[in-house]
Amino acid sequence: MQQLATPIGSGDIVRRGEFDRLLASEWLIADAVPEEFLRRAANHELLFTGPVPDATPDTQHCVVLFDCGPEQLGEPRLLHLVLFILIARRAEDAGIAMHWGSLQNPGELSSLNGQKGIRHLLNQRSLRPVLEADVKAWQTALEENQIKPEDVWCICSTRLSLPPRIKTHFRIAHDMLTQQLKVQLTRSQTSRHVMLPLPAEQLAVRILRNPFQPLSPPPASRVHAASPSLQFAPVFSESGTSVAIRTMEKSTQIVFIPNSVKAENKHKYLRLQKDPAYGELLGMRVNSKSASLIVAHHNKIDFLYFDRIPQSDSQVARPSFTDFNAPPCSAKLLPVAFLTHTSSRVLVIDKEMNLVRWFFGKHEDRIAFKIIRRHITGHKAIENTLVYASLAQDSTRIYTFSGVSGKEQHVCVLPFRASKCIFGAGTIDPKFQRAGLLALQSDATHWFMVDGPAMVAVEIEKKEMVLGVANLCSQTSQVPAPHLIVLSHNKKDLYLKSENGKDEIFHSEAKIIRISWHAEKNYLAWLNENKELLVLKVSDRSILQHIVQGKELHA
Repeated sequence: MQQLATPIGSGDIVRRGEFDRLLASEWLIADAVPEEFLRRAANHELLFTGPVPDATPDTQHCVVLFDCGPEQLGEPRLLHLVLFILIARRAEDAGIAMHWGSLQNPGELSSLNGQKGIRHLLNQRSLRPVLEADVKAWQTALEENQIKPEDVWCICSTRLSLPPRIKTHFRIAHDMLTQQLKVQLTRSQTSRHVMLPLPAEQLAVRILRNPFQPLSPPPASRVHAASPSLQFAPVFSESGTSVAIRTMEKSTQIVFIPNSVKAENKHKYLRLQKDPAYGELLGMRVNSKSASLIVAHHNKIDFLYFDRIPQSDSQVARPSFTDFNAPPCSAKLLPVAFLTHTSSRVLVIDKEMNLVRWFFGKHEDRIAFKIIRRHITGHKAIENTLVYASLAQDSTRIYTFSGVSGKEQHVCVLPFRASKCIFGAGTIDPKFQRAGLLALQSDATHWFMVDGPAMVAVEIEKKEMVLGVANLCSQTSQVPAPHLIVLSHNKKDLYLKSENGKDEIFHSEAKIIRISWHAEKNYLAWLNENKELLVLKVSDRSILQHIVQGKELHA
């Protein structure tokens, strides 16, 4: 006797079954009219929900055939793309390989998936309808390759006659009266019909012509403000909700970063913050709507606009040049982190790449300066913690400095010296010696991407600049993998680089002059030679903010 398949749910209503599958209406009859319930039970008239057996085929193949002829051009092709993605994902979840082909080309199966597969499918369009000879040829090819009927999916027009061997098919037609897609799904001799609405015509055309084109950037916000200075790179806030640029008039312009390209009134959160009338700016930390400044004035250092640092304590004596190397009028602002708990700590990386700390407490020695670590090669601030890399004699060491504990903690050791370290998104776990995703530079053109125990070597070209590292999908794979974010030697092209090659993410018409990376948000912000500010979300390649300096103000 054939073994019954394991039930996976409820299906049709039947007159036999276990009482735990008895319909709720039958239980109501039992409560209201017990005699009627007994009579129905004796005559086998009780109603049960019938179990549905698991009909998932035991297979290692999935074959999808598309009708790429004239009857499926236009709107039906949109559903072709959707079904391609859904069936591919279903096959991937089941751990089986998906092969697909065009009904117009019998016997030709492709294993291309992801973006390459979709592009290849779109290029299969044909002006020749499917012939009876094509269907018979596919029938022969499937039999020769011993493909089971349960493994074959067919997406075609309503008029096409299919052989019995193809048991699962989607028949698609464009209903001109309702401007919807009429779809008939047939599987195991059971058919279902559904009407699907169509997207806007402009969107449908874009999907069919270039499905992977990034969303159009929002119109630039032209604001009346001071001209940006190309001497300094943009500075992100720790949360990534805003970015600051320096201006030619010695002020700071805070720019709000929306979460979506569809956000309106992007200019309304612009704020201009003027510098103090004295001193030279050494470093800056950006909050959501303001900037905290470190200003040098003669032999003093002022900490301006830092929360929890009272004005009476905001001015301190300047450390010696050997302890804190921060010459005025520098071409680069010093990185600043502000950590708070019961007391406040300002951490700064000086020009000699030394990490120093000012402590602002509540006791007699309430203000204290200390050198925490030398030879810093990279850092990021996250969740009231500064994470940083430091060169040792023959290794690179990762540390954290917590605002809660007020102490430095060792995370892990990397067994080689990295001249530069770039941190990716993710939390750092000193307990398990995990530093998250890292990009480490060994020489001018060689980098390593480290994610836990995995390490991948990537080579870049001379004069290219590595900006960041992130787990992202590429055009060839929908599975996130570590990629370097690289600026080309011509300063106009941004692309992803991995061991499998590179993938362009943005082309700038104007040369990029200053650029910054936000690890947690996967944002890039830059100033180009036209003094425009742009913010790019790398994960979906969309421009979130575009600011052009001018005299008019547009939404």
